[in-house]
Amino acid sequence: MKKRADQGASQGPLSPFPDASWSKNYPTICEYLSHMEYEDGTKRELATLTVKEQEGQVLVVLNDKDTSASAYVTGSDVLAALRSLEKALVGGNADWRRWKVGAFKKKGG
Repeated sequence: MKKRADQGASQGPLSPFPDASWSKNYPTICEYLSHMEYEDGTKRELATLTVKEQEGQVLVVLNDKDTSASAYVTGSDVLAALRSLEKALVGGNADWRRWKVGAFKKKGG
């Protein structure tokens, strides 16, 4: 996986997370959730994905621990929200929001 500034194909070890349907339908989301190294070989912490209902919509949040930021999308249902997130990540126009200091702690930090 390349660092976000360099968007592109991923390489390096994978966590056991992705299954075939997720990898096919949401390849960029899967990169964030499963690639343990960037393309240049540096280690990265795996992102997390939060899904919840909010005011009649489904809110999906991708939490990128390495950049201390989260990308937010909503949709009419879970699949619509996941498709929106994938499209935003691929298009480079995800609604990334920086974390407040101490919102999440990185391991060893």
